[in-house]
Amino acid sequence: MRSFRVVYLALLVGLLSVNVTAAASPIRQLTSTSSTNVRPTWSPDGKRIAYQSNRDGSYHIYVMDTDGGNTKQISSGDNIDDRHPAWSPDGNSIAVDSGDATHREIWTIDASASRTTCTTRARWTSSPRPATAAGR
Repeated sequence: MRSFRVVYLALLVGLLSVNVTAAASPIRQLTSTSSTNVRPTWSPDGKRIAYQSNRDGSYHIYVMDTDGGNTKQISSGDNIDDRHPAWSPDGNSIAVDSGDATHREIWTIDASASRTTCTTRARWTSSPRPATAAGR
C-alpha cells in the first residue's frame, strides 16, 4: 500500500510539472532592436502590449500587437523620458511618468490617437515643461 502512495504521488507531481512547463513555454522575443525594450504591460483586452524603449535615444512608449507586429510609437520628445506605462481599465489610455532628471509629471496618452493630457502639475516648477508625446 505504501508503494502505491509513493507511485501515485510521483505521478501527480509529474503531471503538475508538465502543466506548468507547458503553460510557461515557449518564451518568444517580440522586439528585434538593439535598444533596450522594457516594462511590458498587457492591455486589459489582452490584444496589445505597451512598453518603453530607448530606440531613438530617450525612453518613449510603444504599443504593439501581442504577436510583436503593428508596432506604433505613441510618445516622443527630445531629452525627455516617458516611462512605466500602465493601461487604463478600459484600455483607451496609457498613464506614464514623463520628464527629465529634475522634473517628472504623470501624463495620460490616448492609445489610439496619441493625444496627451498632463494629470499632475508640480508647484515647485519654475520653467515650462517641454512637450513629451506626439500631439502635445
